[in-house]
Amino acid sequence: MRKTKKTLFVSLIMIVLFANPLAKVALTQEEQFPSKPIKLIVGSGPGSSSDVITRALSQAAEKSLGQPIIVQNLPGSSGLRALAALRKEKPDGYALASITGSALIAIYAENLGYSLNKDFTPIMQHCTTSRPFAVRKDAPWNTWEEFVEYARTHKGSITVGVWGSRSIAHVMAKEIQKKAGIEFVFVPFVSSGKCHGAVLGGHLTANLLTSGYIHARSGEFKPLLIFGNHRVKSFPEVPTSNELYGVGEDVSFFQILGPKGVSKQKVMKLDNALKKAMEDSNYREMTEKMDIVIQYRSSEESRKAIEKTEKDVKERMSQIISK
Repeated sequence: MRKTKKTLFVSLIMIVLFANPLAKVALTQEEQFPSKPIKLIVGSGPGSSSDVITRALSQAAEKSLGQPIIVQNLPGSSGLRALAALRKEKPDGYALASITGSALIAIYAENLGYSLNKDFTPIMQHCTTSRPFAVRKDAPWNTWEEFVEYARTHKGSITVGVWGSRSIAHVMAKEIQKKAGIEFVFVPFVSSGKCHGAVLGGHLTANLLTSGYIHARSGEFKPLLIFGNHRVKSFPEVPTSNELYGVGEDVSFFQILGPKGVSKQKVMKLDNALKKAMEDSNYREMTEKMDIVIQYRSSEESRKAIEKTEKDVKERMSQIISK
């Protein structure tokens, strides 16, 4: 009896597939995905931490996917340009975007009215990061305490380079300056190279970029404070913003997204390939150079993390951005 039911069930499936050519084609497309190159939009400029890490990850993922991943840089507005471009793409899995938590903050700061979860498809998260408040190696301050003492008597003259006008670092710095009794003049950049050059050239007092760790390790910069929750391995003596002011962030994530409506089968294939790519030696070397913490979250785990973070950002935005 069981055998008869099983045979009948299989026969029905075959009838449906042969009777509906579109269903047959759709099934074939799912099974063969990906059958052409994948475009990956990076919401920051070439050489930025997000760009370098994403390229290393995508190159490793190509081995599992069997197709090239073409990285396209589209910097600006803390990742909003990349998201705007992704929203116009078909949800077929052949267009993705790499964004950081700054994009999530920018969405609410600009009152755009959409959500990373509702209007996009989270694929996976591969790492989190902090940012050093970095000054030139010959700056007169060797500790954060020395810098704060100076800044309190020189309000309005401390210029700080940040990535975009609504980045995580920008938001955190606004909270910290209030608690420390100091004042920053923020200068937004879309290129990390130009921002670092401005500090080295004496045009900026400091900057707040993840790639600043590379310059600090080479001896060009010295970090005075780590904007984040945890001390970093390369500079264990440098305190964190969470330690001194209770200002720490869990939104400094690197996420891979797809347009809204990417099928579960394709999400799974992409997720698995990118997760496997996280074991690549070049990817791990790049994260270590930038003191980036490798932290995997699946598509569903990413969705939950984004939902939690969006609620937190909504509550804090009116208190931070408006000031």
